[in-house]
Amino acid sequence: MAIYPFMTIDDDIEVVHTELTADNTVKVYFEQPVESGFNSIECTIPEYKWEKNKGFNEEQLKYLDKYLHDVEDIIFELAAEGGFDACKDTENGQIKELAYQARIKELEKKIHEVPEEYLQAVELYIDYIIERHNK
Repeated sequence: MAIYPFMTIDDDIEVVHTELTADNTVKVYFEQPVESGFNSIECTIPEYKWEKNKGFNEEQLKYLDKYLHDVEDIIFELAAEGGFDACKDTENGQIKELAYQARIKELEKKIHEVPEEYLQAVELYIDYIIERHNK
């Protein structure tokens, strides 16, 4: 079974995926270098069956799950087409690759968005701390 590189996300987590299987599933692998080796986990989509977690904590798993839900469509498309490498073979494929990259960038922005209310609360808290410090 072919494995295709997808991207590197926060904290140097590498994301790769398999080709689309006959039963229309894709296995996605996450791997993060750490001092003692690697944290790793795999997930079969679309079932979201998470397996073989080695080192990722609960907060990281929530992040990976949200991330995977956000990029699932792109991964399925790439898995069916032969990954990003298949896109590089033709001019049309190169345009497709750029389109995928643009979609991924938009999703990354969405993933890292912080609610405005949270930012306002943090600003108020910082102002309060500064005010207390200056008294």
